Amino acid sequence: MNQVRIGLLILAILGICGEFVFVIDYNDLSWTNNAGSYLTIMSMVLLVVSMIISIQHVKKETGKKSILFLKKHILSK
Repeated sequence: MNQVRIGLLILAILGICGEFVFVIDYNDLSWTNNAGSYLTIMSMVLLVVSMIISIQHVKKETGKKSILFLKKHILSK
């Protein structure tokens, strides 16, 4: 599951770069011409942030589970 998160993270970063390089009209940076690009960039940034938080949460939870397992195993002896 962590590989899926990392894959989404990479795709989102590539999507942001693609919007900046290929789609945005730099001659007129107004909202009317680039609204779709700006919304895409904002959604991809939020996706990157959520994937980073999710990966950190999973690492934190799996670390807690292994520590709790070791404590129970040691205390049971």
